[in-house]
Amino acid sequence: MPTNLDITEAVRAIIAEEVTALLAPYQELMDRLEALFGEGPTRRGPGRPQVREEAAPAPARARRRRGSKAKKLSRLVRQFSVGQSVSYRQGRGSFAATVTDIDFEGGELVLKRVSDGKEVVRPATKVEAGAAATSEPATKPARKGKGGRGARKGRQTKASKPQSTEAFSVGQNVTYKQGKGTFEAKVVAIDEKTGQVALERVMDGKKVKRPAAKVGAAA
Repeated sequence: MPTNLDITEAVRAIIAEEVTALLAPYQELMDRLEALFGEGPTRRGPGRPQVREEAAPAPARARRRRGSKAKKLSRLVRQFSVGQSVSYRQGRGSFAATVTDIDFEGGELVLKRVSDGKEVVRPATKVEAGAAATSEPATKPARKGKGGRGARKGRQTKASKPQSTEAFSVGQNVTYKQGKGTFEAKVVAIDEKTGQVALERVMDGKKVKRPAAKVGAAA
């Protein structure tokens, strides 16, 4: 009669055969992949520690060369000297100035502007030898139109010069223009200071004031 140990071994053997039969198709696939791509990862047996492959160190980045820009600025700065007359650009303008100090390491110049004596610091790339005529940024021209200053000044000038009223006298029959019409009237008063004539309209007796330039003698 078989013992319990023999039965356990038999069960294990049966299970192993079944598992091997189930994994057989996958084993063939693994073998084909190994043949196609080369040797696969090393299989480790029970109790064997897994060995991890260490990633290769990344290649060192090429160091950028520093100091080339500073050297270039230093060479430009050495072209100038304290007390030299120069011109520099700022915004849209070009200004005449005098060199008061030089920063050889930073490549900058300390300048004193000729127009107002203001001190500014500008890089050597923005400075040119020799003084230039100072030019301020361009300003917008004044508007010319109904709302412009020129139009208001013109109106003030015209208003300040009264029209001559010497050609008219009180009681004189005249005609005057208003809008698109011409009306007959009689002079009732004359204002020589403002150059206006007070009129009484013939058709309805309405009194109006008109500038002398708008009044003419009746035909």
